[in-house]
This record gives sequence, C-alpha cells and structure tokens, in this order.
Amino acid sequence: MSKAVILTSGGLDSTTCLGLALERGYEIFPLSIRYGQRHEREYKSINDVIEYYQMSAKVRIHNLKTVDVNLTAIGGSALTDKTIAVPVNRDEKTMSSNIPITYVPMRNTIFLGIAAAYAEVLKADEIWIGANNIDYSGYRDCRPEFLESIEDTIAVATSDCGISPSWVRGFIEGEGCFSRCSYDVTEGKKYYPVFSLQQSDLASLEKLKKFFGGRGHINERKYVGKSNISKKQSWEYRLTYHEAYLVYELMQGHMKNEGKQEQLNQWPIITDNKYFDEEEVRIKFEEKGIKLPIRIKAPLLHLKKADIIKLGIGLKVPYHLTWSCYQGGDRACGVCDSCKLRLAGFKEAESCDPIPYD
Repeated sequence: MSKAVILTSGGLDSTTCLGLALERGYEIFPLSIRYGQRHEREYKSINDVIEYYQMSAKVRIHNLKTVDVNLTAIGGSALTDKTIAVPVNRDEKTMSSNIPITYVPMRNTIFLGIAAAYAEVLKADEIWIGANNIDYSGYRDCRPEFLESIEDTIAVATSDCGISPSWVRGFIEGEGCFSRCSYDVTEGKKYYPVFSLQQSDLASLEKLKKFFGGRGHINERKYVGKSNISKKQSWEYRLTYHEAYLVYELMQGHMKNEGKQEQLNQWPIITDNKYFDEEEVRIKFEEKGIKLPIRIKAPLLHLKKADIIKLGIGLKVPYHLTWSCYQGGDRACGVCDSCKLRLAGFKEAESCDPIPYD
C-alpha cells in the first residue's frame, strides 16, 4: 500500500483530495499547518473530517499531524494580518485581475517543504495538495510550473539518484516509446505494456535506469541511418510490465500540464484491466523494491470548482463538515472570494451547499 502525506485545511479542495486518495487505496498521513491564519475555525473542520474518515474508511488513515509556523511575523496577507481587510462582494473577473490580498507569500512552498520533510521521515511515496489553477489564477503557487519545479527541488534534496523528475520527463518525451505485447492465456489474449528508449548516449540511459531503481535492461543495438549506409553504436533501455506502468504514470500528469494530451493519447492505454489494477501495481513495486523520489500530486489542478464538487459528491466527501470562508464564526460569510467561488461551484454543479451561511 502506497503512503501519501495529504495537506489538509478542512476546506472543500483538500477534503476532496483526501476522499480521492482514500478511494484509491493509499495509506493516509494527514498534515495540517497552523500558520497564524486569521481564524481557528478551519481546525474544527480538519478534525471533524479526519474523525469522520477514521470511523468510515476501509483503509488506514492515521491521526492528524499539525505543525506550527508563525507567518504573522511576515504578514503581507489579509489571512495573516488582521489589520488588512478581507475583500468581499467581488465578481470572478475582479478576483482574477490581480494577485488577491488573501494570497499568503510563499505559503505553498513552505507547506510543501514541511510535507516533504514529513514524507521523508515516513518514507512516503507521495504528497497530495488541493491546489487549483482554474477558477482564478491569482495564486502563483497553484500553477503547474511551480509544482513541477518544487517536485524537482524535493527530489534533489531527498533522493540519491542525482537527477530530477523534470530531466527524466524531458528525456523520455523526446525519445521514449510505449508499445504493448500480448501473450495467449486460456481465457483469451492478455496484454502487457513495454517502454523502450534508444540512444547513442549510454551515460544518459544509465542515469535513467538509476532513477528507476536500477530496474529494466540496457542492451547494445545497431542503429542504421536513413541512408542504410551510416551505422553507429547505440543502446536501448527497456522496461516491461509494472516498470513500464511506472514510466507511464510519471509522464501522464506532466504531458497534460504541458497541453500535450494528443501526444499522450497516441500511447496505448496501460492502466486498465487489460493489464492489471492499481493495487496490483503497488504490490509489485513494493516486492521489487522500486523507490522513486517523492512525488507531488495535485489531482484537482485543472478541474473547475463545479467538477471538483461533482467528483467529491461521487466519492461521498463530507462537505457538510468542511469550511472555506476566510472569516471565522459559526456561519460562513457568503461574500468573501472563497465563499463566492464555493457557492458558484455548487450552483454550477446543480447541488446544494450543505454548510450554513449568514
């Protein structure tokens, strides 16, 4: 069972992440950061959500870990400085016109750094964050470029392989090839995925193999140029079965972020039941001792708020326990940016927001 540190705030997005990770069978280590925010109300929601899932989840969810970081000493945000008013009654166009005063400088950088330290201690595989880049883009640290960059930084800081995921992604994207092979079984034909990459640069292939835990094989090949006359020495790095799935999973989110879905669609689908289910993949990884650098997952990054809510409803996420409002109190204000985006999302999703508003 893969381990995941889930950054949770008691809000709609992070709670949806929690429900999604549980549905996918992760062993969950929830983490909250008490950073001196404007109110303490969200901590009630965090604890209520964790208690709810611990009572109902079929897989393991550990007790909440809370880390204190005093960002009020830095200020610069309406969420950490009570002398700065929280904006209210703004439309989405106004919200997206500039960086909002509710932006907390470098907050996600700090949060992900703390989560990475916790993940390293736990030997966790992934960090999950409910970052979203769709509803409005005023938060720089919710962009895919930021998340890929900090994933690289964490990999260099915590991994012995000496190279970053971005180097691997770029190398594979330019030269790598996915295919599928088949073999006959009694009940019919089954398929298994194959990843191969042919290069004249043996050192780069050896670095790639090291990144993937020494798995796979590098074999010498003869490359014939287009003229059928010029020949040069080359090598092929080849991975099959679960290791090929590992490469595919590494590339999938990156190519979506880069707008290369069409290129991704040309690769065979290797995540469905023609091959194996995700739980089988995790078990095989553990058996073979494959250990990648810590990965950052932001599964809601490209979803509209309404789509996040629809996903959560399907997962039976306890939205009645969540809190999104920038103000404290027993009832959400309904007029701050966070409340307005949440209410608009529920409306578009044709569902009723279950929390009380003023």
